[in-house]
Amino acid sequence: MKKITLSIVTLSFLAMQVFAQETAVKESDLSGKSFRFGLKQGLNISKINTNAEDEFLSRLDYCVGVTFELSITKWLSIQPEILFSPKGYHYETPEMDPELSWIVPLVSASEEDFTTKYTYNLAYGEIPVNLVIKTPAGFNFGAGVYLACMLDGKAEWALHHNGHRINEDYIVKHKSNSFYNIIPRYGDNPYRDGSDYSDLHNLNKYRGERELYYSFYSNLLEEENKVFNSFDWGLNFMVEYQMPFGLAIGVSYAGGMNNILAGLPAESGDFIKNTNLNIYLGVKF
Repeated sequence: MKKITLSIVTLSFLAMQVFAQETAVKESDLSGKSFRFGLKQGLNISKINTNAEDEFLSRLDYCVGVTFELSITKWLSIQPEILFSPKGYHYETPEMDPELSWIVPLVSASEEDFTTKYTYNLAYGEIPVNLVIKTPAGFNFGAGVYLACMLDGKAEWALHHNGHRINEDYIVKHKSNSFYNIIPRYGDNPYRDGSDYSDLHNLNKYRGERELYYSFYSNLLEEENKVFNSFDWGLNFMVEYQMPFGLAIGVSYAGGMNNILAGLPAESGDFIKNTNLNIYLGVKF
């Protein structure tokens, strides 16, 4: 929220600077000779289009980039952009990852009381190109295509108990004594160190080589974790209100046309496609 607030203040300041130089849209701005450069930033509300049966939740993130405008006629322009555009999704299952089942006795629960929540963070470098129709009232309507390349991808799955994420503090909070006298299920515990009990200060022994003992991470750009294709493309639609002094506010929607699931035979029929709603502020010079 602080980033978005700072961005709004910055864009407003830049817009006032432009307004000091031009108090109205010049006729040349709408002619075939006009070229404008701008900054754009906003909120991504991303999700996926898929044939999987799980319930997938939207992911929110911050988008930023630059925009260009080349007028073809007085009312028509081409608008390419270069964006850093994070996308992704969340979902959860009532199942427990087998590698985390050793935690169950530590909170005196059964496996049915747990859910596993998955988060996929996919950061793209994206180039949308829109054909934009401009109106005298300041409203612009556009449509086009985008090309995107995954710059970073991470997956995280973590255990939750009764809606709360399991971590050290949660386990400690749910124990009234100073020591854990419950013996973990060592047969399911990949991080056993040979001891027959775990106390308040020994939980770290069960982390092993993992960053956290209660969740796992994967770098999706590494070949052994490659779940998604790095390339994506789709269709864009946008509407914005362009103020006379350069500040613009708008909404765009991008619908992915490419199946980003990697390594699946075409006959499988499984697919995941990105969808993204972007609410943005921009300023053009």
